[in-house]
Amino acid sequence: MVNTTSMALARANGLARGYGGLCLGFTSGYCYQAAPRFGSAIAAWNASTTKVSTSNLAQVPVGAPIWFAPHGSPYGHVAIYAGNGLMRTTNSVTGRIHTDPVSKWQGWGYRLLGWTRDIEGQPIPNLQPTITPTPAPITTITDTLGDDMALLINIRDNHAGYKKGDIILWQPAADIPFHHLPHPDAVNMVKQAMPGIRTVDSYARAPWIVRARQATPGAAAGYGKR
Repeated sequence: MVNTTSMALARANGLARGYGGLCLGFTSGYCYQAAPRFGSAIAAWNASTTKVSTSNLAQVPVGAPIWFAPHGSPYGHVAIYAGNGLMRTTNSVTGRIHTDPVSKWQGWGYRLLGWTRDIEGQPIPNLQPTITPTPAPITTITDTLGDDMALLINIRDNHAGYKKGDIILWQPAADIPFHHLPHPDAVNMVKQAMPGIRTVDSYARAPWIVRARQATPGAAAGYGKR
């Protein structure tokens, strides 16, 4: 069985040399102890059916494999996310395995593609999504401010009791009108449940939170709660 993220990260932290130019072999074969299936990091990324495309490191679990687009070679790059903006990675120039800021590699031109729940097509046990109950139908209302319905609100600045990067489902008729969606899977389920649901950005001075509060009966209850 493939190692968990904590086991893979522990193995990554315990090795200091080797795998020069073989980032996939280090991450997949050594750290996760997965069977090799692909010849390059970008091939493994492209073939993954569990990829989570993001450039926001706050959305990447510690110990998950993170993937980069090709830069200077056609092979791409993969490493293990160590948290706090750091990754455990190989280096083809020095032959060392070390901890580096992701931002350093981005400064060199590597583009972060995201992370995956599998490694070379093999599920990482503790990264598999749990079964979530089918959500209740999303209720829409017509209010005195217009015909606004349920919205997905992207928080772009820290404000209104939420932090930058949060996604909120504004569901006016729900018991908790401002519900933070903590995982991309939850966002996708909402979108599937209500095709065409609008997504809006909310900055500190944007009106959406205010409009939602005004349009929602008893809006103070649940405001800012997660």
